Amino acid sequence: MKNIYLPEKNKLKIAFIQPCIPHYRVDFFGRIASEVSLHLFYGEEDNHGVKTSAEITNAVNYNHHGYIYFRKILFPRKFLTLLSKLRSMDCIILYGNVFNLSNYPIYVLSRLLGIKIVWFSQLLTSGTDIKKARLRLRIISIFSDAFLTYTEHEQELSKQLFTNTYSIGNGLNIDEIESAICGLPKEKISRPAGLSLIFIGRLTSKSQIMFLLEVINQTKISKLYVIGDGALLDSAEKYVQENNLSDIVIFLGKITDENLIAKFALISDAFIYPGDVGLSLMHAFSYGLPAIIHDDFKSHMPEASILIRGYNGFMYKRSSKESLIKTINKCQCMKENNLLIDVSINAKKTVSQNYNTKAMAQNFLNMLGNVI
Repeated sequence: MKNIYLPEKNKLKIAFIQPCIPHYRVDFFGRIASEVSLHLFYGEEDNHGVKTSAEITNAVNYNHHGYIYFRKILFPRKFLTLLSKLRSMDCIILYGNVFNLSNYPIYVLSRLLGIKIVWFSQLLTSGTDIKKARLRLRIISIFSDAFLTYTEHEQELSKQLFTNTYSIGNGLNIDEIESAICGLPKEKISRPAGLSLIFIGRLTSKSQIMFLLEVINQTKISKLYVIGDGALLDSAEKYVQENNLSDIVIFLGKITDENLIAKFALISDAFIYPGDVGLSLMHAFSYGLPAIIHDDFKSHMPEASILIRGYNGFMYKRSSKESLIKTINKCQCMKENNLLIDVSINAKKTVSQNYNTKAMAQNFLNMLGNVI
């Protein structure tokens, strides 16, 4: 059996089972691997199209995700092999959906062998019904020893039904982002006189990119940098051309190179995302970019809970063009009066103190100390 990190004797054996290991999780696993004997079991791609990072080249790949789906039951040989390899673990971290039936044989195995089970997942996702969230939480409380949530807000909600709940403080590797920032010559960091905004995400109806462009057409900002591609790219480009916005709205396409992202993030004044925001908010804060998002937190991903109005970002009434225009104009006025600097400092402080892979690793290890 190969592992991404070589386990050492006398360390706790911890198994992570999840659909895939994206790039932004690699540093987190590297940090906890120095403290525990880490065993990773993962697939090539999750059901949202997120793929395992190319940096994960020597780990065992059981293609666990998708072995057994809700309404579709299949027990392949490799799944039985997975169960046999889990027998020697001290704790199993399950990342997934309560309706993924492949989790339940693992629960049974853990109970028979006295292995601790920790459910690692979001409680609140975009558009989550609170009643359904409570139902999932009750199922989790029955089949696991602890629940590890993404944010402190989810932890507080979860503790109402399941006291043994912890928060990992989901975040990114800010060291990588800092390296990109430091690697960019200062002479290349020059913001326009007016307000410059940056959008990072998929150009789809979910991200509300067309809504954003319609709003920009009614403001006097200097630039809107758009990083991403998607089904609405052609429609977005057509709208920009037809409304003479080509000098303001700059389409940069999909960018994954952090050094290139830094080039545009550092000449922007704020991050704007009119859809339901998630981890991209942490990304923006890592660059010291205040965020502009809508105020319907039930629709956002859990990471949105770290935004505090006026402290590290701004909110507008969801679906209201008038409200978003007013918010953008407020940001522009704050920049002109040098008041946006403090919000920028607070945005960066938010992630540098509490929401990054170093803090995640420490929160995870603290949780293990309480569970095992």
